[in-house]
Amino acid sequence: IYDRKTDFRLYCLVTDFTSSGTVLLYREGLVRSCKLPYDLSEEGIAVAQRHLTNNCINKVTGKDDKYGGGRNNWCLYDFEKWLGTQDKPYSFQSIWEGFCALAVATVRSAAPTITAECERLGVCGVAEPQENVGLRCFEVFAMDVLVDGSGKPWLLEVNTNPGLHGSHPSGVVQPRKQDVFSCLLADVWSIVLSSLEGQPWPEAHLSRFHAMPLYPA
Repeated sequence: IYDRKTDFRLYCLVTDFTSSGTVLLYREGLVRSCKLPYDLSEEGIAVAQRHLTNNCINKVTGKDDKYGGGRNNWCLYDFEKWLGTQDKPYSFQSIWEGFCALAVATVRSAAPTITAECERLGVCGVAEPQENVGLRCFEVFAMDVLVDGSGKPWLLEVNTNPGLHGSHPSGVVQPRKQDVFSCLLADVWSIVLSSLEGQPWPEAHLSRFHAMPLYPA
């Protein structure tokens, strides 16, 4: 985007790792870009702000920044609008479908290990049948993803304890992050608490996720 390296941070809620489990990919996320243009020259390769999108590395830039108000974070909605103005061989919908497939494959690959550890600790998911009493758990995963020139997503890493505060390490508030995180937390807690109470997931909150079965029916 604007000649800057960009990645996507996606948020995935999992309340049950059993065969009937559901992967809930949040429909909003962060689009994080480097402060400086991408540069593979001998001089440019040594500059972290050209190659790493982490917010702790890319401090707030000037007010004339194309990302709006000097911020290097967009939300997915901003990216979708921008992509609609570009001549690319892919669409936002095709990228989103790739994100969804990647989320399911990633959670599924880790599910056996997580399930075995839960059994060892006597813990079960909050959405499992209510007769499974005892400690209950859920997880919000943060997936960092790159999209290549053909629109295909590639997983960089998965964070199990993502930061969900809307400010830069310098203390500057970042509105895009605040907007995403405040809604995400409200929606996550609504679904988790409904699960604990044995109630259906509230549609108003569930609609902001893309729900997919962890395993094929």
